[in-house]
Amino acid sequence: MAGRRQYTTGVAVLLLLTLVGWTGLFNVIAEPMNAGYDVKQERVYDVEIRVPSPEKAAELSSLGLECERPGVLSRRVPEQQLVTLREGGFDVAVIDQALHTSGKWRVPSGLPAPQHRSPCNEYFGYYWNPTDVHIPDDDDWVYSPIDIWEAPYEPEITKIDVSFSVYHTCWSDLIIELEDENVTNPYLYRLHNQEMGSGWLYGGETGITVFNGLDVNQEWGLWAIDLAPDDVGYIDEWSIYVYYDYPIFSKYPWPCNPNTEQHDITGTFGEFRKTGTTWRFHSGIDIQGNINHRVHPVSAGRVDLISGELMVVGEYEYIHVENLRPGIVVGEWVNCGEWIADYNASDNHVHLSDGKNGWYSNPLDLSWGIDYFSDNADPYVVSGSICLGTVLGILAKPPLQSRPNAYPQSVILL
Repeated sequence: MAGRRQYTTGVAVLLLLTLVGWTGLFNVIAEPMNAGYDVKQERVYDVEIRVPSPEKAAELSSLGLECERPGVLSRRVPEQQLVTLREGGFDVAVIDQALHTSGKWRVPSGLPAPQHRSPCNEYFGYYWNPTDVHIPDDDDWVYSPIDIWEAPYEPEITKIDVSFSVYHTCWSDLIIELEDENVTNPYLYRLHNQEMGSGWLYGGETGITVFNGLDVNQEWGLWAIDLAPDDVGYIDEWSIYVYYDYPIFSKYPWPCNPNTEQHDITGTFGEFRKTGTTWRFHSGIDIQGNINHRVHPVSAGRVDLISGELMVVGEYEYIHVENLRPGIVVGEWVNCGEWIADYNASDNHVHLSDGKNGWYSNPLDLSWGIDYFSDNADPYVVSGSICLGTVLGILAKPPLQSRPNAYPQSVILL
C-alpha cells in the first residue's frame, strides 16, 4: 500500500527571540506586520526564534519570563519539518514599555510542502485483459492478471468496478475472486461463490470498497478455482474500473453546510492554550455553527477512530461532534460531503485538524487548505508567552468579518 503523507507543519505559531544582548523585562506586544510583505497572498504571519541554550533559557527566566519545561506540550515539530510557502523577508517590530527594537526574519525555502488527497474529486482508469486462461479441473487456483502502473504518484483507491466472462460446465464447482497482488485478507473480494448454473457466466460488481486506501499501481488478478472433477472451463476476459484520488496541492470544502460559503472562525491554528495545568498548541481551527449543524468530511476516507467527541476520517480530525450518523462505524468508508455527525450542542463549533498522529497543517492555508475562504485583513500579534525556550505569539482573534485575523505558518530567524 502506498505510504500516507507525512504532515510537515503544525505547531508553528512561534515568536521566539534570541534576545542576544537584550536586557530588561520583555513583554511581547507588536505592531502590524506590513513592512513590504504581502501577507494577504502568502499568509506568513508568524515568526519563530530559538533560545540557543539552557543558559539563555535561564537568563530569560531570570528576567521574569516563565519557561515551561519539556514534556508539557502535546505537539512538537522538529526544525527540519517546518514548512512554509516560499522564501521572503519582512520586519517585525517588538515593543517593550521602554524598548523598541526589531528583528529580521525569513521564510525558509527548499522544504517539502504538505500533500493532500485530491478532495471530493475522483479519477478512474479502465483496464482489460482479453487473454484466455484455462481453469484446471479439480485443481489449484489460476488467475488472469492486469498490471496497473501508470496512475499518478501515490494514487489511493476509492472504489472498483469489475466485469468478467467465464465459461464453465458446472458453476457450483467454481469460485471466482478479485485480489490485489498480495493475495491476503482482507484485500480480496469474492465475485462468484459456487452458485448453480453452467455454460457462459457473465458477472461482476460495481462499487467494491474493500480495497479502498490501497495503491492503484500494482498487479490485480481475477482468480478462479475448480473444486470438483469432470469440469471444463476458462476465463474468457475481464475488465476493471479503478476509481482513485491522489496527493496534489488541492483545496477542500468546509466541513459543514453550506460547504462552499465562508464561515466564522472562532479559533485559529497554532494558538497557545492551557487546558487544566497543561500548555498545548491548537492543532486546527474552530468553525462556528449552530446546534445540530451537520458535519461532513472534507475529503473521502476511512473512519479510523470514534472516541467521545472525536472522529478521525482519513487524515482529518473532527472534534466536538455528537449524534453520529446511525450505523457509522470504525473502518467504514465515507465520501466527501456525506453526513457523519452533528456539532456538539454545548460547544456550537466543530474543530477541524488537517493531519493526525501529531503532524498538522493549517486548514486555512491559501494553497492547500479550505476553499471558498477569504482573508482581507493584515495580521497582528497581540500577546506572547514563553514555553520550551520559545516566545509564542498569539494572533488577533476572530470573527473574520469584523476585525483583523491571522493564520500562521512557520518561519525562522535569519
